[in-house]
Amino acid sequence: MKIDSKLNHYRIVAKIGEGGMGQVYRALDETLKREVAIKVLPPALAQNPERLARLEREAQVLAQVEHANIAAIYGLEEATPEDGGSPVRLLVMQLAEGETLAARIDQGPIPVDEALAIALQIARALETAHEHGIVHRDLKPANVVLSPSDDVKLLDFGLAKAFAADSMISSSLQVSASPTMLEATQAGMIMGTAGYMSPEQARGKPVDRRADIWAFGAVLYEMLTGDRVFGGETVTDVRGAIVHREPDWKALPQETPRRIRALLQRCLRKDVDRRIQSIGDARVSIEEYLEDPVAAEAILDAGTDAVAPAGWMRWAPWGVAALLGLMWAADLRPHAGVQSAAAILRMEMTLSVDDPLFSSARSGSSMALSPNGEYVAVATGTTGTTRLHARRLDDVAFGEIAANGAYQPFFSPDSEWIGYLTNSALLKIPTSGGTAQQIATINLGRGASWAADGTIVYAPSAASASWRVSANGGEPTQLTTLDEARQDVTHRWPRVLPDGKSVLFTAHTQAGSDFNAANIDVVDMETGVRTTVHRGGSDARYLSSGHLVYANSGTLFAIPFDLDALEVVGSAVPVVQNLAYSTSSGGSQYTVSDTGVLMYRTGATVDPTYPGSWIGRQGEAEPFLTELRTYAEARVAPDGSKVAMMELTNDNWDIWVYDVGLGVRTRLTFPEGIEGPAVWSPDGTDLIFSSDRDGTDNLYRKRADGSGEIERLTDYPAALFVSDWSSDGRYVLTTRSGPEDTAEGWRAGNDIGYLDLQEDSGEVHQFLVTEFAELEAAFSPDGRWVAYQSNESGQVQIYIRPFPPAGGKWQVSDSGGAYARWSSDGRELFYRNDEGVVVVDVVTTETAFSRSRPRQLFRGDFYGGYGGLALSGGGFADYDVAPDGRFLMFPDTDAEDAPNVELAQVVVNWFEELRRLAPPR
Repeated sequence: MKIDSKLNHYRIVAKIGEGGMGQVYRALDETLKREVAIKVLPPALAQNPERLARLEREAQVLAQVEHANIAAIYGLEEATPEDGGSPVRLLVMQLAEGETLAARIDQGPIPVDEALAIALQIARALETAHEHGIVHRDLKPANVVLSPSDDVKLLDFGLAKAFAADSMISSSLQVSASPTMLEATQAGMIMGTAGYMSPEQARGKPVDRRADIWAFGAVLYEMLTGDRVFGGETVTDVRGAIVHREPDWKALPQETPRRIRALLQRCLRKDVDRRIQSIGDARVSIEEYLEDPVAAEAILDAGTDAVAPAGWMRWAPWGVAALLGLMWAADLRPHAGVQSAAAILRMEMTLSVDDPLFSSARSGSSMALSPNGEYVAVATGTTGTTRLHARRLDDVAFGEIAANGAYQPFFSPDSEWIGYLTNSALLKIPTSGGTAQQIATINLGRGASWAADGTIVYAPSAASASWRVSANGGEPTQLTTLDEARQDVTHRWPRVLPDGKSVLFTAHTQAGSDFNAANIDVVDMETGVRTTVHRGGSDARYLSSGHLVYANSGTLFAIPFDLDALEVVGSAVPVVQNLAYSTSSGGSQYTVSDTGVLMYRTGATVDPTYPGSWIGRQGEAEPFLTELRTYAEARVAPDGSKVAMMELTNDNWDIWVYDVGLGVRTRLTFPEGIEGPAVWSPDGTDLIFSSDRDGTDNLYRKRADGSGEIERLTDYPAALFVSDWSSDGRYVLTTRSGPEDTAEGWRAGNDIGYLDLQEDSGEVHQFLVTEFAELEAAFSPDGRWVAYQSNESGQVQIYIRPFPPAGGKWQVSDSGGAYARWSSDGRELFYRNDEGVVVVDVVTTETAFSRSRPRQLFRGDFYGGYGGLALSGGGFADYDVAPDGRFLMFPDTDAEDAPNVELAQVVVNWFEELRRLAPPR
């Protein structure tokens, strides 16, 4: 619009701004002699009757909302420019004088009291609008105007809702060009501004007023720090950070009140159901602090100041207030019947993390208390995507300290380090956060413990003995030996005893049907002498109260134990019922500090089981495997008549073959190690599979009908996992997982290699070796291309390269993807994302590869396998594509009924209870 031109009786004075919803001008209302703001809508919107009708309805609602902190809407009109042209739609609004909050923040962080005064006015405006059913959806500093006296006017309120649509944003948009983001090909589909989107907005899911609460937290954080809570070079970067990363809580000014820190953390929870549910709660919290800061902080300060840093368990009868303060800070809620601070206290602790706690007791406890009782570490997510969080017990929020599949945390004796496992490595990281250091390679380990002399003992796999290694790294040495005379199949869950010379561990034999029949043994680390101290239990720990505790059938038992004689000296008594426990692995969900705090989770723990289904291209399902079992790495035979799958029984993976037509299942391998994954030969007669039956995963071959002997194909020092077999029968793709081998040119981690079966040498040739993790490679049907996944961009994506190795690389996925699969004719490439299955059309020639943009083929809750989707790059694949184009997948039938696994039970002063129930000598 030209300056000094007119639209109806509004004379344009100056241009104020421009965004995705149009251009904004200062104008003079010559009828009422007042200045107003005029927003001219984009032409595409002005021509869309449905959008305009929605806008009119929204404007009518907003016109009924009167609040001092909301810029009022005066009217919605149509006008023809003086210089001609098509009629335009314009919104006439109250003119808010002053600078925007964005301009104020550009000058630097805002002092706490000043920021809270501004935030309080924003909260009041949001609360009034929410009461009228209006959601802003684009709250950001640029939409907040401050008068010279810091009175707030909130702009563009509710207009985003009028244009809301389900389409996703083009990831090619730059953050700087994204004030209010629009779909690139369809104007008016407003999703919000990248830096202030809630996780549900970033994922393209429906939103409600809780999206405004997230944005409110993001704006308050930015006022206090001067920086956005999540940044990035592109919209895709920002959206990825919002969905996957945690805010940098250390960036908040040191003087930020703990009450306000807690408020921010509750506003910025990624789980919408765990976020503050009403902006009124935020308003009240800020009002109470501003009215009386001392009183508002008192209960939190009591929890901090009254508890000695070296141990929060030293209670006195007058320490009840201090305990209650700590319970408030740690989200602890006492059960009824708490009598005094000196008594045994039972509480529930809400572990406020964005992802659900890692629920698989198969892989050990997802919680760990530090020996000094000051810290707790938790693993969250699902197998392959787990992350590690830690916090002080007197703090109010967790901070993420490790990702990439981190689970099973354990502390160093001085509580300064946290050890943890991934599917392929044993690592450590400072408790306060920092850089992780790899200590040893493993393969789905089963437990680790840290001795006072710096030795870590661990079980490197589900079918191994126990080993030991220096916490500083070095060459691991074997600690125990699987005894054939005892029918040992695994030694796991090792715990170093206080003498530093002996290790407690669980020994399972073939004689027992599950880990309820396992033995608890002790081994002398100097002599190797091994003694059974108890029969019938697993996951044992020695406590300084003089007790041995262990799990059996979902119950935690305690029995007095003589540490000098290394023998039990009494009878076992049950001390915790309904403990989360896995009979197939012996793992359980409990942790105990040296200060006498017990933390555990309840609920029967079983291995994940899912039905198998054939899924059509539109998402329609047809039952296939109705028997609930734990499946992984489903591979459909080339003719579609059979399916080879890994199946879990008593913590042991074996390969089974299913006849699709007859409905008959045949076991191909038996418990000599972890067997799988497996891939079919082109003619469907043979299977090549991975197995650690001889200690390290190598490749083996066997007839698919079960006849004949197993043939070993490789004898390789690092782990090899098969991923595909070429259609001409000559080449086999494999993931090489292991340490760096400078002599052979391999790097540490996951890389892709291949075998040439015509050579008959077992040599692993290099296909792709980089500093990143590459795996799950798949041949195209003509054998000239390989699809694989890599985390080279910081997010796991699907790529294509030619085979044999040559120049050229093409990225296929655009917002994360895993487990590439080709259609039988090679014209389509499929992969998994968080929503379901994505498809890409491909065109190939002898030397070139081209593809279409990815499109979501169908959505659904599909997990199955062991590890689920694992977009971080780990775990097992959980689907395959049949020759007829159907997908073999595993619908998560229990997704809506999943229990609340974030709730932990805490018992304070637990050693007193143990001494009463099972008096030690």
